[in-house]
Amino acid sequence: MIYQTRGIILHKFTHADNKIIVKIYTELYGMNAYLCYRSSKANKNLFLPMSLVDIVSERKNRGNFDYIKDIKILADIHTREFDIAKLSICMFLNEILYKLFSDAGEDKTIFNFLFSSLEQFFTQVYTPDFHLRFLTALVRELGCCPENNFNSSQMVFSVEKSCFVYNLLAKKEEQDVGLYFHHLLEQDLFPENKEKVIPYIWRNPLLEMILKYYTLHVANLSQIKSHEILKTILHP
Repeated sequence: MIYQTRGIILHKFTHADNKIIVKIYTELYGMNAYLCYRSSKANKNLFLPMSLVDIVSERKNRGNFDYIKDIKILADIHTREFDIAKLSICMFLNEILYKLFSDAGEDKTIFNFLFSSLEQFFTQVYTPDFHLRFLTALVRELGCCPENNFNSSQMVFSVEKSCFVYNLLAKKEEQDVGLYFHHLLEQDLFPENKEKVIPYIWRNPLLEMILKYYTLHVANLSQIKSHEILKTILHP
């Protein structure tokens, strides 16, 4: 059976001297594995992580892989002017998405969110807190969004309880992190007002808290490593 679908490239690895296996999160089938030859049009240079593609593929009755017959790059970060900060965010999100969707089935709502968000990220002006906004918006799409009950008496976010709580012994730093997480929950993925960008000093504490939230409520992200690079690369 021949089919056409959009997809997000998340991983690739060598299968043999002249073959590679590519893991693509697709609109039609969710995560799917594809086998292709290096010498064909679908060669290894096309399969860069996080590329948004349109593929024509053949699904056979036997075997574990579909075969790519044609591929078109719709958008990717690698063809833009080199920006190490933006590329680092992209690689971090690649690690996250591959972990979250490695066995995922078809879900057009989630796919459309991922595809459109990444497409805008590739083409719009860089914002250093995009990864925080993206992860906050994604958890909402996954149906695991925390309660945004922040107020003057409930200023500390409890990862375990998935809401803001009153804590008489909380430090000022915990309240500030809670305040900015409250802002993330309220704001759009691509805010027009650049004054809403999260200050640098709160990005790392927020990221650590969000990753912990995912680990407790969505999927275990405790082994994620690429976010350590962001602590250096995204310094103002």
